[in-house]
Amino acid sequence: MAELIEAVASWQTLLLVVGVFGFAPNFVLRLLVLVYPKDDPRRQELIAELKAMKWIERPLWVGEQFGTVLTDGLPHRISSSRQRRRDKKAQKSKSVTDRIYKVTDDGDVIEVLAEMRRPLISYTNESAS
Repeated sequence: MAELIEAVASWQTLLLVVGVFGFAPNFVLRLLVLVYPKDDPRRQELIAELKAMKWIERPLWVGEQFGTVLTDGLPHRISSSRQRRRDKKAQKSKSVTDRIYKVTDDGDVIEVLAEMRRPLISYTNESAS
């Protein structure tokens, strides 16, 4: 016991112990949970589990969670980001219904519904000037 007190008596060792058992597990776990999507309940669950752990077990437990996050969270994050991209792309290519009025040979005005796609790239005619 006296050796433990002597070991922690130096400020460098005390700083190392505080960093490894206090700061690092919380910081690393908060970085890891960012892999899960924002609405995933696992984010809050992992942080709550860390707070319930004994301080001596925290560094190893966070190391174990690294593998869990890579196998569970990463595929979920990739699929949700792909879905967001698909939704954005679908919204860009949605068709728009415009009302076009046409005058017939008889002088009657009729309404024609035209469905047009929004262009992904707009072109300007600069050579007309």
